[in-house]
Amino acid sequence: MVWKRLFAAICGMMCLGASNVLFAGIEDLDGEEDIDRYEKVPGSERKEDAVVIPPFPQADDLIEVDLSLPEFPFTLFIDPKSLSVGKDRVIRYTVVLRSKNGVENVSYEGIRCQHSKVQRYAYGSGGRFRPVRNRDWRFIRKDGQDRFRTELVDHYFCPLPLGDTERQILDKLKGRD
Repeated sequence: MVWKRLFAAICGMMCLGASNVLFAGIEDLDGEEDIDRYEKVPGSERKEDAVVIPPFPQADDLIEVDLSLPEFPFTLFIDPKSLSVGKDRVIRYTVVLRSKNGVENVSYEGIRCQHSKVQRYAYGSGGRFRPVRNRDWRFIRKDGQDRFRTELVDHYFCPLPLGDTERQILDKLKGRD
């Protein structure tokens, strides 16, 4: 019995070692390092650009984004003045979700294309933003309130275009791709 357990443990360790060898030569195709490593090497942490909360969006500036979500209870707007793509390859933008009754949810957030993650930087109400205290990157879910983010990732933001990135994203949002 002891030999069987020892043999199973050795086989398990060999499999783990083999997976490291199998994936060692795979390169990151979109130029971003893997941010979800279990082992952190000192000095290799991802450097995120400093986040500056933009001015609160003006209704006349908002771009209505066509979502292919028939059951989604909100109309989606993006403030083009807030849209930016940083050196850290994070797409930052102000989003306004308007209900059929005219109630608005406003937030300033960022999306990282490589792993389909989002981070909210600030909530907006009363004509001003309030920074989020505990910011963390989280995966974008394919259901619920995150459905609009999935649409942004799949149809408007990702993969990041080359060249004038912000202009190309804005053109897609306006339906001019």
